[in-house]
Amino acid sequence: MDENMLKKLCAMAACVALTPGIYAQQQMELTLERAIEIALSDNPTIKVADLEVERYDYVKQQGKAKLWPEIAATVSYSRSIVQQNMGGLKLGADNTFTGGLTLSLPLLAMGVYKNLQLTDQQALAAVEKARGSKIELTAEVKKAYYNVLLARRAVEVLHASEQNVSETVDNVRRMYDNGLTAEYDLITAEVQLSNLRPSIIQAEQGEQLAGKMLKMYLGIPSEVEVRATGSLDQMKQQAQADPGAASRDLSNNTDMRNLEIQQRIMQKQLELVNSQRLPVLSAFGQAQLIGMDRKPIDFGSSITSSLGAYLAPLYAQHPGLSMPVPPPAAPQKYKYDWQNPISVGVQLSIPIFSGRTLDYQARQTRNAIKQLELNKQYAEQGLNVQLETAIDNMVAAGEKMRSNEKTIAQAEKAYGIASTRYNAGAGTILELNTSELALTQARLNYTQAVFDLLSARAEYDKIIGKEN
Repeated sequence: MDENMLKKLCAMAACVALTPGIYAQQQMELTLERAIEIALSDNPTIKVADLEVERYDYVKQQGKAKLWPEIAATVSYSRSIVQQNMGGLKLGADNTFTGGLTLSLPLLAMGVYKNLQLTDQQALAAVEKARGSKIELTAEVKKAYYNVLLARRAVEVLHASEQNVSETVDNVRRMYDNGLTAEYDLITAEVQLSNLRPSIIQAEQGEQLAGKMLKMYLGIPSEVEVRATGSLDQMKQQAQADPGAASRDLSNNTDMRNLEIQQRIMQKQLELVNSQRLPVLSAFGQAQLIGMDRKPIDFGSSITSSLGAYLAPLYAQHPGLSMPVPPPAAPQKYKYDWQNPISVGVQLSIPIFSGRTLDYQARQTRNAIKQLELNKQYAEQGLNVQLETAIDNMVAAGEKMRSNEKTIAQAEKAYGIASTRYNAGAGTILELNTSELALTQARLNYTQAVFDLLSARAEYDKIIGKEN
């Protein structure tokens, strides 16, 4: 068992441990179709993949929202500490209140559209990843289900062999008690019966382990007893071992489709980089309400004060002249001025030079596209090898299955002849034991061949990307 498979099993075991009490019944029968349905609905890997698809739908909607107008409201207040002074005239307001609304709308922005196209491809990648997870999980569930049926059939074959050997022991014991056979025959028969027990115990443990593996894939608690219905013989017709009829089309293979989508994503990224060289046209609008709280300017006092400062040296040279006394300043009162300017317009932004940043980004993306193309070619070669191997395994397993069918018939006939010869005193216990072992082995080989055929077909379906 490889490391990835071990991680998957540990994750599913954790999921089972965290969800006790979901299955109220303590015993359930499962068909292969029902097992796949449970796996696809309850497996955490599939749930994560579905959530990823949903996440990219939100990303896509977020990209579309960039085409909608953006409206912002602003409110500000400022207090003037030191005002601007021009020739004794103070400009500006003591208190300023400003409120406004700004609106911006992209009219022509190729970057936004290219980003939307990129998001579409990323969403397709998430969908394909979810599809690939389902295909892979389906194949693993099939193999686990077939393994349960294989282990159960092995136990049945060994129990049948135990029954035959037990009947032989009883028959030999009667013959020994009547003095018709030697003690060696009785001991040999009993030893063969005893040797079967470890194999039966091991087969029963294998059946329990196969059942636990299947329950882990399905997320079923360990205390629930699961029985897989059907048999390998009933399912062998589903596997087509004819190499001429087997499809070699890899267009639906999830790895190939992922690489193709990645290529399109990189191409859209290149288009997005190039779109940043294009002008951006946008519309804008602004509405403001400005309130200024300030003291009024007394121009008469300001002029008199400035004129007095200018004439002061002249009066100082003629003592007989007296400086005019300016009139008393009028009391100052604060005054509010409110304005509401509104403006609209369009803006065209033309990129001219950005330090060749876009050039290097484009070259980097083109390099990644070439890498993906090489990876795709290498992956396709590897998948073709895997595909041919799966087809060859189906053909080989089918031939073994048909050969073992004949072997079983011959072994049953040989066992019957050996049993008759021994009972008639013309055969030996060694012939009888050998024929019985040959019959048991032929049955086990046949069951193993059917299992190999079905497992190879499950692997073949996964490679070509066939959905259940």
